[in-house]
Amino acid sequence: MGKIVIHAGTPKAGSSAIQHWLAGNAKRLRREHDITVAIAVAADPIRVTAFNGRGSINSHAVGLAWMKGGQTSVQSLERFFSDLDALSEEHPFLLLTSETLDEALWRSDEGFLSGLNDLAAEHSIVLSYYVRPQHTAMEAAWRQWGFRYATPPSTYLRRRARRLDYATTYNQLRALAPRVGFEIRPFRADLLDAGNVVVDFARHNLEVEVVPSEAPPINRGLPLEVVNLLRSAPRGRFWSSEHDNSELRRIKDLIGDLEIPESAEVRRSRRILQAFCHQTFEAGNRELIRELGWATTEFVPAPDEPVEGTIEDLDELWSARASAPEQEILFHAIEQAVNARPGNPKQGV
Repeated sequence: MGKIVIHAGTPKAGSSAIQHWLAGNAKRLRREHDITVAIAVAADPIRVTAFNGRGSINSHAVGLAWMKGGQTSVQSLERFFSDLDALSEEHPFLLLTSETLDEALWRSDEGFLSGLNDLAAEHSIVLSYYVRPQHTAMEAAWRQWGFRYATPPSTYLRRRARRLDYATTYNQLRALAPRVGFEIRPFRADLLDAGNVVVDFARHNLEVEVVPSEAPPINRGLPLEVVNLLRSAPRGRFWSSEHDNSELRRIKDLIGDLEIPESAEVRRSRRILQAFCHQTFEAGNRELIRELGWATTEFVPAPDEPVEGTIEDLDELWSARASAPEQEILFHAIEQAVNARPGNPKQGV
């Protein structure tokens, strides 16, 4: 019997930092701790092999295969579980990380979870994932993807809320895959070991100690004020879709670390969002706190002052305040500054 840890990364909850650290330390984990990092790669169907240190460490292929549905999905998942089973015969401690598997979890997909539960009859399976306080999770998602959609903030956030009912997800996972161990950890600085998600992940899932300085923050979002301005950029100006990040990465490199004073509009919007999430999720959050023993009494605290307004008010509060000519000047300045940075393929165009 082997041990298999599957890190199913939830969006904007430290997955990039964990994967960056794993990619840089896969050889050391194997050499010093006999932990083998595995990777699911795209094939027909997918296959699972030991990570060789090249390419992406994110096993997004398995999540994408699940999302396709139909017979292709069934065959890919069967191959995924059979490959993990076979690889465990050679490597007694396997670790695999996949951000896209979060979709199968919050949707409580019976096909995936029953396959995982069957595998757990032969191996010790731990499903590890981090959950972020819902109000910061929603804002982070808006700052990464939502502002590039055509939908208003209130519509986007209400849709996003469906995947953030952590207590319901946890209860459904336990019911559908009772043999699997679920390592659900709170992605909040004061609740993470050493305030660092990589330290926390390595300690709780791998029993490995990591120096916090080895695990810098990865993939920080742009300031809310900036994305609300970029929201009004013409389609195709900076990206072709909400997941086209080539230009966004360069913008982050340029202005991602700007310290922008919190405006009255942004401050009010955050209080409204916090109040909405406290009312919507906190009862379930407190079930998790009691069940899992997190060192807190609340995950999304109530705002510390009265809040007027509803989440629909964010449609106005998260809009650009500059006039159309002012916006165009700013967009042009961003383009010029980004294109002038060394190494940019558009430099000199």
